[in-house]
Amino acid sequence: MLELFLLSPLWVDVRFNQWDAILAKPEPLKELPATHVMWRYARTQALTARGEWEKAAAGARVFHRGGCGDPRQREHGRIQLQQRPAEPGIAHS
Repeated sequence: MLELFLLSPLWVDVRFNQWDAILAKPEPLKELPATHVMWRYARTQALTARGEWEKAAAGARVFHRGGCGDPRQREHGRIQLQQRPAEPGIAHS
């Protein structure tokens, strides 16, 4: 549960476009799966914002392959990012 507090600095850096700060952070321990996934996400966002497409794509591939976090948790499934379908009566732009 305390691991979630470790995510806050990464969220703040992503929110305020602190790309240099994100890229300077070392890789967290893989035994902290949520922190490791957030670190990978933040790095991919930073690389994308800087126009480093190849590095960003490589990071995204690791993310989608399940190459983040504790390997023992990968057997339970992988992270899937998908857009939610529009709900009736709600306009999406």
